[in-house]
Amino acid sequence: MEKLATPLSRGLLWLAPSAGVKANPRVRFNYFADPLDLSHCVSAMRKIGEMLQTNSMDPFKYKVSEGSRDFFFYGPSLPTNRSDNSSMEEFCRNTVSTMWHYHGGSLVGKVVDADFRVFGVNSLRVVDGSTFTVSPGTNPQATLMMLGRYLGLKMLREKTEAQDGISEYCSVARAITCDI
Repeated sequence: MEKLATPLSRGLLWLAPSAGVKANPRVRFNYFADPLDLSHCVSAMRKIGEMLQTNSMDPFKYKVSEGSRDFFFYGPSLPTNRSDNSSMEEFCRNTVSTMWHYHGGSLVGKVVDADFRVFGVNSLRVVDGSTFTVSPGTNPQATLMMLGRYLGLKMLREKTEAQDGISEYCSVARAITCDI
């Protein structure tokens, strides 16, 4: 398995306007829409093939037949002729997968503001991977937990400041009322 951390290809996500809130969004992943992404996959798979043939990998190989050892693959094996671009490209297309860390569906500046408030909706914020323009390059869980904590503390501070302002306003209002 090879990871393309910064793909140039972009997918699409859209909502059918009349479908209602319970309808699933329509998604097009567009893997390898940019030819450079496919080229990177081919190069990486060739490098993996070279690495698998090194002596360092011998202890991890199983005896296949008398005198020969190889890997057991669960799923498709690398093409035998890794110098053939078309078979390597086909391998990449047929085995492409996601790491299930989707991002980019609710971008800051397009769907939410800098405080993660959804444009045009009161009291709703989106604080998840959908707000990321780019993937953090690793499992995003720690990044998301940090972002959630940061925004949660900020929201509590805003609420406390607002309540303090109301209390101060009420105190001033009472003092004015009492003075009259």
